[in-house]
Amino acid sequence: MSEQVVVHLLGDLDKGRHVATDNWYTILRLGSYLLTRDTLLTGVVHADRGPSKMLKNGHNML
Repeated sequence: MSEQVVVHLLGDLDKGRHVATDNWYTILRLGSYLLTRDTLLTGVVHADRGPSKMLKNGHNML
């Protein structure tokens, strides 16, 4: 649900934007979707809330 808010606020995608989010909106699914729409995501991830193994290992989604 929270990722829909980010997509709605961005409006037109596919314009090479870069969005920054706090921990409430930083969701791996959102980041993956935005990458497919030429939009980058930078956000806060708290280790105690269970980030994916890929993020824990320091891997980039690109």
